[in-house]
Amino acid sequence: MNTAPRRHFEHRWTAGLVAVMTLTNLGLWLAEPIWHSALELMQFDRDAILSGEVWRLVTGNLVHWSAEHFMLDIAAFAILGWLYEPPIRRYFESSHCELRQLCSMPALILVMSCSVGLAVLFLQPEMLTYRGLSGIDSGLFAAALIIEIREAKLDPARWWFVLPALVVFIVKLVFEVVTGGLFFGTDSLGDLGQPVPLAHLIGAVSATGFLAAGGFTRLYSVARTSTDVLHSSQHAAGIDFDRV
Repeated sequence: MNTAPRRHFEHRWTAGLVAVMTLTNLGLWLAEPIWHSALELMQFDRDAILSGEVWRLVTGNLVHWSAEHFMLDIAAFAILGWLYEPPIRRYFESSHCELRQLCSMPALILVMSCSVGLAVLFLQPEMLTYRGLSGIDSGLFAAALIIEIREAKLDPARWWFVLPALVVFIVKLVFEVVTGGLFFGTDSLGDLGQPVPLAHLIGAVSATGFLAAGGFTRLYSVARTSTDVLHSSQHAAGIDFDRV
C-alpha cells in the first residue's frame, strides 16, 4: 500500500486565477454583448457599490479596459504567482496559523482586492469606475520582497538584488503617488486606462500588513511553545516557581 503523502500542484491558485481572469476578460476581444455586459457587471462602479453591489470592490480588480491593459497585468501576476506562490504558502505554514485557511495565498489576494476596492471608494471619490489588477500585482511584488528579505537573512548574497529592488519599488510608489503618473513609461503599450497610483500603494501596504500578521502569529506560537515547555520542565522537576 502506498502511504506517501499526496503532492498538490504548487501553483494551483495562480493558474486558476489566470484562467478565471482570462474568461472574465473575453469581452475585450469578443463582440458579443454578453461578454461586454460581464465586464460592466464586474467593474468597480461607485454608484452601483453604494447601491449594494459590494462584490464590485473585489471583482473590479479582475477586469480590464483593453487587451493591452489585461496582457500587461496578467503577465506580471502570472510571473509573480508562479515564482512566489510556493514560498508564500511555506511562509504561512511556518507561521503556525491556527486558522490555516485564513493564512493562505487566496486569503492574501482577497485581502488585497478588498483593500484596493475600499481605498478607491473612500479615498478617491472622483473615480466613478475602475478596472485593473495592477494593485494586486504591486501587493504580490511586496510579498515577494518580504520573502526575499527573509531568505537574505540566511543567504547574505541575496541582499545584492533585494536591496536595489526594494529601493526602486519604494521610489516607484512614492513617485506615482506624488505625480499621479506611472513610474515606468507605458505610452507605447496601448490603452492602459487611467493610472491609479493609490491602488498600487494600497496593494503593497495591505500585502505587507497581511504577511506581517502571519509573522506575528509565528512569534506568538514560538513564545507559547516556549512557555509550555518551561511549565512542563517545572512540573517534571517538582518546582513551583510561583512559591519560590
